[in-house]
Amino acid sequence: ATFAFAGHKPVFNMALRATLALAKESGFTAWLRSASGYRKYGLHREDLIMEELPGVKEALRRLPEDVVNARYFRIRRATNVSLRHNYLDPSEWTTVEQDAQPYLKPVLDQVLKEIEDSKKF
Repeated sequence: ATFAFAGHKPVFNMALRATLALAKESGFTAWLRSASGYRKYGLHREDLIMEELPGVKEALRRLPEDVVNARYFRIRRATNVSLRHNYLDPSEWTTVEQDAQPYLKPVLDQVLKEIEDSKKF
C-alpha cells in the first residue's frame, strides 16, 4: 500500500513495517513504543488488541474477572482522558515493567491454536 501527499512522491509504508518487524526490542522499538503515547493514558500494550479480532473475545472470557475488569477500566479511563485532550498524571502512566507483563497474549495464542486445530478436523 502506498500513500501520496500533495506534491510528493508516494511513501511506501511496507518499508516501515519491515523495519519494525526486524527491530525486535532494540532502542528504536523502545522509542517507538514510548512515542506512541498509550502509556501516557495508562494503557498496556495488550489493551490495544481489539476485541473484534479472531479469538480475542474467547481469550478474554477465559481470563480471571479481575484482569478483564482492570483492562476495561484502563480503556475507559484512557478514553475519558483522551476526550478531554489530556494525559494522565505522570505517576499514573504505565511503566515499562508493567507493560512487559503479558496478560492476554498467552491465552490468545492458545485460543488461536485451538481454532487452527479445529479447522484441521
